[in-house]
This record gives sequence, C-alpha cells and structure tokens, in this order.
Amino acid sequence: MNRILNNVGGLSINYDSFKQAYDNNPTLKKMIKNFDQKGVTLDTNAEGPDMPTTKGKRTKGIDAMAKRATKKRS
Repeated sequence: MNRILNNVGGLSINYDSFKQAYDNNPTLKKMIKNFDQKGVTLDTNAEGPDMPTTKGKRTKGIDAMAKRATKKRS
C-alpha cells in the first residue's frame, strides 16, 4: 500500500495509522473487505482472473501466435 500511495502523492502509512483511519471513517470501511499487517483487500464485486497459470493449459492459439512472433524476428 505504501508503494501505491507513494506513486500517487508521496504519502506513507503504517498499520496503526491505517487502522485508526479505518476505525474513524465509515466510507473507508465500505471500501475495505479485510486488512492486516501484510496488506489490504478491497471490497469489490470482481472475481479473480481466470487465466491459466501452467504451460500445459495454454491453447493452440497462443502457441501459434508465439511461433508467428518468433518467425518475424528472424
């Protein structure tokens, strides 16, 4: 979270100050599903990405695109 905040304005926050802001801000409570020392989980309706993570699950289309791309480089 500090990395994101630094990128948008240079603000740095630790767990205790975030917890205090969370406890005192109802709007922030509505946006946060869960948080702990390691990070924050936003409360959204979105699901995680459904993408294959292993090489064996790739489709033929992806393999064909990769072959065409490597042919263009040679």
